[in-house]
Amino acid sequence: MTVCPRGSTSGNITKIIKILGESPSPSRLTAENIEAWLTSNAAQLDAATQLLPPEHRPFALTLSSQTFARSLLLCLAALLDANADDCHFKHLNDLQARISSASASRQLSRYRSVLEDLVRLIGSLPDLDPSLQSTAQEAIKIDLQFMAAWFLDNHPSLDSVTTFIGTYLQDERQELVNFFQTLLDLTELKGLHALLLETQLMLAKLTGLVPRGLVYDGDVEFERDCTFVHGQYGSIWRGTIEGQVVTIKPVRRPINRPPQLIKSYAREAILWGRLDHPNIAPFYGMYLLGTGERRLLSVITPWMSNGNVLDYLSRHPVADRTKLILDVCHGLNYLHAFNPPVIHGNLKSTNVLITPRGRACLTDIGFHMPKPKFDYRPTAFCWRFSAPEILFAAYPKPSTSSDVYALGSVCYEIFSPHPRFSSLSNPSQLLDSIRDNKPCLKPDRMDLNLWEMVQRCWDPFPQKRPSMGAFLRHVSMQIATVPRIPNGMEGWDARLNPRFLEPPSFSIKRPSNLLWLSRTLQVVEDVPRAPEVTQFSEWLAADAGYLDSVICFFPREHREFASDLTKALFPRLHLFCLASILAKPSCENAG
Repeated sequence: MTVCPRGSTSGNITKIIKILGESPSPSRLTAENIEAWLTSNAAQLDAATQLLPPEHRPFALTLSSQTFARSLLLCLAALLDANADDCHFKHLNDLQARISSASASRQLSRYRSVLEDLVRLIGSLPDLDPSLQSTAQEAIKIDLQFMAAWFLDNHPSLDSVTTFIGTYLQDERQELVNFFQTLLDLTELKGLHALLLETQLMLAKLTGLVPRGLVYDGDVEFERDCTFVHGQYGSIWRGTIEGQVVTIKPVRRPINRPPQLIKSYAREAILWGRLDHPNIAPFYGMYLLGTGERRLLSVITPWMSNGNVLDYLSRHPVADRTKLILDVCHGLNYLHAFNPPVIHGNLKSTNVLITPRGRACLTDIGFHMPKPKFDYRPTAFCWRFSAPEILFAAYPKPSTSSDVYALGSVCYEIFSPHPRFSSLSNPSQLLDSIRDNKPCLKPDRMDLNLWEMVQRCWDPFPQKRPSMGAFLRHVSMQIATVPRIPNGMEGWDARLNPRFLEPPSFSIKRPSNLLWLSRTLQVVEDVPRAPEVTQFSEWLAADAGYLDSVICFFPREHREFASDLTKALFPRLHLFCLASILAKPSCENAG
């Protein structure tokens, strides 16, 4: 083991600290420049090491080969600059020895304990001024970027990741899953979010493990004498976490092996936790409701005092129903715009909630998708929202088309005081009516054009149903006064959306949007395909749906301008140029 010597320092310490606080070039790390970024990072570390007095360079070289190389070198430079005592150098030696005892790949699973030690060491530095503290924060962020770039550069394929995971013990696998959740929350890594999310989903599938922060195991203060709403799998509870009122809703029947069920839905939890749209309810985590073995898998979301859309309309009968349908369309179109599409899988009126501002948002995203070990047969409660291919197939598989079928039923209930086929009390008659697509009366308040589109949603053949883009365009044309993209979020409490535990002085904000750039560039290049659209008007509607999807993937501060671009000639070209400019912040004068 190389030990840090005590001895003379040089006048280069200030230069070293300055180098370590600067980002490698290019400053924005993306999938295309990983190799160049890693080369620049290595050059910076080498330059900092060479500025140290000769007697310190061997120890500095051992530090520069570790995962938190930049932060460790910064600690060394700060200790030398402050002429610290032996105790501080001993802490640095011990930390270096503990890190180097593991290979580079296994160091990733130990990042949290190393980070905690680093924070304590930096916090104990003599004469820690705000400038050095800020530099240390930047160094830690750059080290996390290095770890992400190193992993993606060395493990570009599923086979490579599978081999990599095979070398880890179970506890180490959990820490690795937690690590990638941390990387996804790092704003500086938004250029790699697509690759990191793909890797995180891959890890969840290979390990069956759920990232920390997506399963809440803390205290919930359930309110007494509260009117609890009854849902498909039990009562929907209102509780308080850290002073914030939340909803705790069961999404699965009680089973004897709840931990297995949580692991089975790791992918859905990761995806819903990453969604960022005004018409998607925020996901605060999974929760096992009850005691003992037979507990209910539940999801935690913000408490909506307005209730679901049916409750809201019963109290506000003059509300703009078409506007609420437009909100639902925006939320569902956002899900379907991902590649591959995110399937809701359980769209129904009770899963359309009304925010404090009176806007509709979707909840229960993906948590009713079929799983091999768990039953997915829709209950009678959901039959009116279930497409024939879901109700009658031996192995039902929800799709964008089955979501569109459910959307038609939601639209019907928003305009009608009674559910579709409400006069049928016999289950077999109800199933026959759904299978045969028997006609039902148009709700009195529904526009005839919208009614025709709703009926198309119920076509027994999935391929004949309208796309979400076509449906969204149709509804948008009826409400010229409503913005195509809802403005602003509801101010959800970020404290209840934990992704990792970070020391306050090194806090890292959540990214403004998920996969926005890569998805924007991909959707802009998509063209509605001939087999999917048979009429000119529907082609235009589908094309408008694509553009609406693009706008949702831009950062919020750019969405209004992006929406204006869709109204000009060559809208796709304009959006592509905007996305390309935003992808290269240095090109501020691009036009």
